[in-house]
Amino acid sequence: MRTSGRWISLAAVLLIVLAASPASAATRAGRWRGDTSQDFKILLIVGDDERIKDVEVKIEYENDTCIRQVTWGFGLDLRIRDDGTFRASLVDDRDERDTALIRGGFVTHRRAEGTFRGTYSDGGSCNDLTAKGTWVAKRV
Repeated sequence: MRTSGRWISLAAVLLIVLAASPASAATRAGRWRGDTSQDFKILLIVGDDERIKDVEVKIEYENDTCIRQVTWGFGLDLRIRDDGTFRASLVDDRDERDTALIRGGFVTHRRAEGTFRGTYSDGGSCNDLTAKGTWVAKRV
């Protein structure tokens, strides 16, 4: 009886060590699709190197008189922090005043969620518009 008890203890220790090992951690690589609180789609693509390679999202900016919808599509090489979170700061190369800040985290191996906010300068009668919201995505 003592021998089998030792094997069970050894198996339990090995299981704990393997579960804590970075090599055994689930990869985040792949496509992550979801929706924003504004009822638009969001797409994140994570490479095999565990870095965000692409972000695509439509955001609605507004003020008291105007609403503008902007589709952001950026190729990136963005690090995912050790705790599973990230921050993507997007700036339009044609007008630095047009921005989107997308924050998020991979909360499980199948689910990511976060927030977004930004500003958009219409350049016309609308002046400056703002946006903020949340998003949720699942790995597909």
